[in-house]
Amino acid sequence: MIYAFENFELDTRLYELRQDGQPCRMEPQVFDMLLYIVENRDRVVTKNDLFDHIWKNRVVTDSALTSRLKAVRAILGDGGREQRLIKTVHGRGFRFVGDVTEQGEVSPQDQGRVDSGIQVEPYRPPTSALPGREEQQSELLSKLALAKAGTRQIVFITGDAGLGKTTMLRSFTAALAQDESVYIAHGQCLEHHGSGEAYMPILEALARLCREENTPAIAEIVSQRAPTWAQQMPGLGQDDNVPGQTQRRGSNQDRMLREMVEALEVFTSQHTLVLVLEDIHWSDPSTIDLVVRLAMRTDEAQLMVVATFRPANLKSRQSLYSAVKTLIVREHSREIVLSDLDEASVGQFLNDRFNHAKLPPEVRNALYQRTGGHPLFTRNVVEQWVADGALVNQDGTWQLSANLEELAQGVPDSLKLFIRQFIEELEAEDRLILEAAAVRGGEFTTAEVAAVLGQSEEDIELLCSTLADQGRWIHSLGVEEWSNGQISSRFAFAHDLYQEVLYELVPPGQRIRIHRTIGSQLESVYGTKAIDNVAELANHFVQGRVPEKAVEYLRKSANTSLDRNAPREAITALQKALDLVPGLKDETVRAHEELDLQLMLATSLIALEGVGSKSAEQSYERAWTLSDLLGEESKTQAVLYGMGAMYEVRGDFNRSQSLMKERLKLPSLEEDNLLQVETHELLACSLFHQGQFDLSLEHAKEGMSRFNTNRHSVIAPAYGENPGISCSFWAALDLLLKGSVTEASELLQQGIKLSQHSDQQYTLATAYSQAATFHQIMRDVEGTLKWAELARENGTQQGYQLRVAMGFVLMGWAQVMAGDINPGIANLRKGIEAAQITGACMDRAYFLGLLAEACVAASQYDEGLRVVDEALADTEDRALFFFASELHRLRGKLLLGTKDKKTLNQVEPCFRQALAVAHKQGAKLLELRATTSLASFLRDRGDNNEASALVQSVMTGFVDADDNPDLREARELIGSL
Repeated sequence: MIYAFENFELDTRLYELRQDGQPCRMEPQVFDMLLYIVENRDRVVTKNDLFDHIWKNRVVTDSALTSRLKAVRAILGDGGREQRLIKTVHGRGFRFVGDVTEQGEVSPQDQGRVDSGIQVEPYRPPTSALPGREEQQSELLSKLALAKAGTRQIVFITGDAGLGKTTMLRSFTAALAQDESVYIAHGQCLEHHGSGEAYMPILEALARLCREENTPAIAEIVSQRAPTWAQQMPGLGQDDNVPGQTQRRGSNQDRMLREMVEALEVFTSQHTLVLVLEDIHWSDPSTIDLVVRLAMRTDEAQLMVVATFRPANLKSRQSLYSAVKTLIVREHSREIVLSDLDEASVGQFLNDRFNHAKLPPEVRNALYQRTGGHPLFTRNVVEQWVADGALVNQDGTWQLSANLEELAQGVPDSLKLFIRQFIEELEAEDRLILEAAAVRGGEFTTAEVAAVLGQSEEDIELLCSTLADQGRWIHSLGVEEWSNGQISSRFAFAHDLYQEVLYELVPPGQRIRIHRTIGSQLESVYGTKAIDNVAELANHFVQGRVPEKAVEYLRKSANTSLDRNAPREAITALQKALDLVPGLKDETVRAHEELDLQLMLATSLIALEGVGSKSAEQSYERAWTLSDLLGEESKTQAVLYGMGAMYEVRGDFNRSQSLMKERLKLPSLEEDNLLQVETHELLACSLFHQGQFDLSLEHAKEGMSRFNTNRHSVIAPAYGENPGISCSFWAALDLLLKGSVTEASELLQQGIKLSQHSDQQYTLATAYSQAATFHQIMRDVEGTLKWAELARENGTQQGYQLRVAMGFVLMGWAQVMAGDINPGIANLRKGIEAAQITGACMDRAYFLGLLAEACVAASQYDEGLRVVDEALADTEDRALFFFASELHRLRGKLLLGTKDKKTLNQVEPCFRQALAVAHKQGAKLLELRATTSLASFLRDRGDNNEASALVQSVMTGFVDADDNPDLREARELIGSL
């Protein structure tokens, strides 16, 4: 038969495509795809139809099909946009839409022709049913119906290798092909002997979905709702410049998860999405985190997540296994367990395979007894029987041509042994190729194998093509072009078990040499794109015992994970790299590498475990030792700053201050304004919390003077906070407490304005929480509530848990002061608990003080005393803690409220202690507040003269801010004396 369209002729007899009479060069699978689509032009051809027709039930990825389709369109000059001849029908498949005329018939001898010319009749299993899996397939479809109705579904298909998880997925997605309302995103988890890349299968699935034609608004939704993800996806993110890097580092994993959950929920509010994740037993932890987050949500979503895993492999990764099993046990997901087929299903398989030929029932019995109903084992044994001539097709009917006793001869009792038997039967040259390919991975190129074996790529390509034509071991994935311009044929193993068994058979020494060669080959061909494949390169150099390269790529892999806010993956890579450092030959190189790794590990551990991490502290201390040893002053600066920030947030202000003073002594610091700004900002923070407001103000102003808005606006420390802008907040708080309310307010507004013009979200979150703190100290209830709510909302959006916690605390205080007591106290407690979880203790006594004040308002005096005593105990070694005066004052008010005569004599000492602390700090605002409380107590006792003298004396220090609430209260008190 010749199919003619436009200036092309598709000749099935000569097996060629001609354009204007001239043959077009094309690979066999590309020809098969075009022919199949043309022959079935009266309907939509699904992806599964093409998989089954071309790859004959071998396991391949979507990229194989995509590459063949691109090749067809390239030959026809039919671009993906024009679709002149082959139209993509979204969610269904493809259809040939060109005008076709048929010329002639194919002769009988040409019927059944196959790619290689001499080959047994290929097996094409039916797509409508899976023998022995009908019930599971029906359950998948019922779960889909629930998802389409708005009830999200998480389904795990589980079973050992070869039980048909991928086959079931393919059959399931084929059933969706006719439903244009369903969109499918597919991600494949790949095995890495070490650290994989965070979110890789999700990023892969999203990228595929975004590239699909007619997918409504998904790219726009990801860009708008998940900007940190868009940055990781070429074509979606903004320019990948330094500011972008800083912004990603300023976010965290919670934000990454929240963004993707929101993006998927926005999309699935209007469309049904099936997210397929294969082999999650090889997944990175962050991908599992996302699945868990999606499963735990209860909002309506037309979303179905279908994931496969091998239980034995997943159990070896305890944290992932626990997360998945928790979802199953708590009924947030459904597990579909695949087991071996029963004997009836094996019989059904034989009926399908041999066109319902009347084979003796003993054939079924023998097959079941030998394979135990294992699907892949069953299929392989049957195909071996066909290849050996034990089952033959005579005149269109399959017949048994061997004794039943002979059928099982030579067939081992396990699939792996069966595969090994086939390997033993391979030609030596073919076996060498497959072993080298197995070390490369599930997919490989002829260039890589040629480099390993030291042979010409042309010879390797010919042998691989022959193996692919045989249909057992590998199949073709077309050609691949690397960034260096090199083009090579790409192949994949028909099943991952074949690759695994071959890998196990390679002698250890030879395996090491192959990994080493492949790593070098990949490094060369990836060129500038090597950064996109660091986990893969790291794996080959680790397995190839090349510690220099392994450490380099593990460090880069960790950096990629940190950019994706995935500290667990980063820690895995860094710890693996540190294990390899002793293997580096040069002692100085070892020290430099360990220094860099320890610095990265410390920040990663803090991101995962919080500032209380003892492991992070140990990494910093080791890095400090190494930086001193090497004389690496720039690294010493980084160590000192990281440790200072850690101790500051922990509330260990003395150690933080000491480290920053040490940093100021470094000679190179004098030449770098940014490092000076960082140091002065942290000193301002530390001294503020210690109640040394004058010194804090000096450092804050020094940092502000060195801060250049234009030059430093996009540069920030690892947390994404701009230290120059933060200096203005510390200065504002210092001035406020010193009584210069107007100047303090102006500085606060300046800092907020700079933050709002910054592209750093953490700086903005800091601005909101600092503004809320400022207004709380001023006792401005309305202002506190406004900024606290902004801090909480921004922190929630960006995933900044400490800012969320501060928002709840300050919002709760404002609610209590506004009369909404019970909800306010609940929010205060919620915020204090949330802050504690982060490991941040520097403001804990302050937060407890606000809760104690809420207890005063609620007349919960005993509880308030317990809380304020806890706060005072926290500040026992910090007598001048910035809120210490208020803690003593509040203790006095609580004692006064109890009306207990036994404790009444403690009230005045509390107020006088509050006054003494405030006076020593130079905190005129707190001094005025403590004086007012003491004077009120004296007035009520009848000591009006002393009360009046105290208030009049302290008020002389205020020259502005007539609307200051504390001044108004003091004036009202004077009027009552």
